[in-house]
This record gives sequence, structure tokens and C-alpha cells, in this order.
Amino acid sequence: MKDLEIDRLNAMGTEQLFIRFLTELFSAKNLIVVDEGSPNRRADLAVRQGDDEAMTLVELKLHRSKRIAERAVHNALLQMARMMQASGAAQGIVIFTQPIDRRYLNDLPPGVVVWDLDELVRQTRNFPSLATDLADLLKILQVGAERPPEEAGRGAVTAMADLLEGDDVASPDPAAGAVIVKELRSLAAGKTDASAFEKVCQRALELMFGNDFAGWRPQNQVDAGFHRMDLIGRLVATENPFWSTLASDFRTRYVVFEFKNYTDAISQEQIYTTEKYLFVPALRSVALVVARNGVSESAMKAIRGSLREQGKLILAVSLDEFCSMLLRLDDGGDPTDELYGKLDDLLMTIGR
Repeated sequence: MKDLEIDRLNAMGTEQLFIRFLTELFSAKNLIVVDEGSPNRRADLAVRQGDDEAMTLVELKLHRSKRIAERAVHNALLQMARMMQASGAAQGIVIFTQPIDRRYLNDLPPGVVVWDLDELVRQTRNFPSLATDLADLLKILQVGAERPPEEAGRGAVTAMADLLEGDDVASPDPAAGAVIVKELRSLAAGKTDASAFEKVCQRALELMFGNDFAGWRPQNQVDAGFHRMDLIGRLVATENPFWSTLASDFRTRYVVFEFKNYTDAISQEQIYTTEKYLFVPALRSVALVVARNGVSESAMKAIRGSLREQGKLILAVSLDEFCSMLLRLDDGGDPTDELYGKLDDLLMTIGR
């Protein structure tokens, strides 16, 4: 997610991000966006063609469910009509983030226009950067990765594919994995390059699994700041069988990532620390640890104990294995092959 940067995502809620996106979209269409703080406006946005032109109100209706009830549509249209009357606006646009049954739109109030998801995609497609942003936002809306995409919201999945199919949308460098591998190899083990190691590993994860996660949060704090994990990501409705299997079998919606740039193999103490970040009732039961020099036998015992006693899954890969995942991506392979092997080894050897 390059255009919707991680810091912006952390600082703003999903609705605020959508409104920011709409502001940029209307600006790209050469419309003037009225000051959002205007006391004469209660809608999310107001735009006009020129300084002397009549004002158009814009209201966003954010829906995660793929089915929007007729009453919800009817109420949104009436609300827009009232806002137009109160502000003297000539036109109103109500934007829904899911497809709308056209039968619900047979009796629109005068001056009110509806953009459902299909129309929003159509309005955005001529702006490649904004199309990518919209695809990212739709991905954020897909809560419930434990369900396959066809159950979790087919409309959003189809819309994302439509947005990203054009030739104008930038594709990743076919050798992007090798570039990151070179950066990782250039960093020294130990504390000096620990922060840089975290950042490059994060870029690697976004490259390999950017379609499977949303809402990446680096340095995320839990327990009122007593614990701070390196990175956490929220799984979206994904067609990647590895992550969807973990979401289903381990009832997880969030995955914790830890990066250990240690000069030696990590010990059980580092595994115990990672285990504290996992909380099964909060759907945060899986962690992936990238340990530069692998894990010690005591760490493996702690990993097995965490799974056996707490139901928490911790997978650990060395830097060599992590780099192999990146190079496999460049070659058109599946980076999760390495993780499948780790998972199989763990589940088939763990005792009662």
C-alpha cells in the first residue's frame, strides 16, 4: 500500500481515509472542494465546478456488508434531500461502498444522484493512482478473512480486480524480491542495523503478501504500552490458501510479525516475548518471526509448547529462508511454500 501510507492508515479511521480519497478524486476531476469545516454544511464534502457555481453535497455511506437494505438506501436519500434543502445546494451525491439493487433507486429525490460501488469504480478508473488507492480501501473493508472471498464480499473483490486490470496501473518490478534480498544481506547483524532490518523486512512482507493483508501497523502497542510488537497486519478475504487456512484453522484475523537481527540464533526468551503479543480471544493467535540466524533448540521447544498449551502458532524463518521466499516470488513461485513446510513440520512432530 504505497499511496495510502501506513502512517496515514494508523492516524485515520477507514471512513476518514475514504473521505480523503473522495477529496482527491473530485479535485482530480477539476472540481473545487469546499472547506470541510464550513458551518453551513453537514455532508461529508461539498464541491462546485467554479467559484460562482452552485454547490453539490457529497455524502459517504460506508458499508462492509455486501447487502445494503432498501430502508438504509431510502433513509440515506432522504437525509441528503434534507441537507440540500438546509444548505441550498443544487445537487447531492450519495456514495455507497457496495453495489446497490437498482430497484431501490426508482424514486430518487430531485437533484440526488447515487454512486454505488460499480459507479465509484467507473468514476475512478481514469486516474491510475487513485484507482490503486480505492482498491486498497476496498481491501480494508473486507473484514472476515476466515471466510473465502465469495462469502466475504464478492462485489469488493470484483471491483478491486476491475480497478487493477488496466495497463496504466504500476506493476511490481519483476526483480523486486532480489533488490530487497540485496538490501537485507548488506545489513550487519546486531543492534546497529536492527531498525533498518525491521523496515526492509516490512517492505518484503508488503511485496509478498500485500494482497492478503490490510492495516499494517508497525510498532503496535498492547497492554497500555507495556508490550510493543514490531508489526501487525489484518488479514482480508484472501484467495491465498496458506493465509486463509491459518485464518480458519487457528481462528485468527490478525498476524503478528517480529524481526530479530540477532548475531546468534534466538532463544526461548524471544519466543516467550512474542507469545505475550498473541491473544486467542482477540483473534490474534498467529505470529511469524524472521530471525536472522534462525532459532535455537530451546526456542523450538518454546514454539511447540506455545502451540500445545496455548493454541498459539508461532512460525520462525531464518534470513536465508526469508530471502528464498523473496527470490521464489521473482521466479513466479509461491513464497508461502517455505511457510507450508514450517507449518507441516511443526504440526506433524508436536506431541501431546
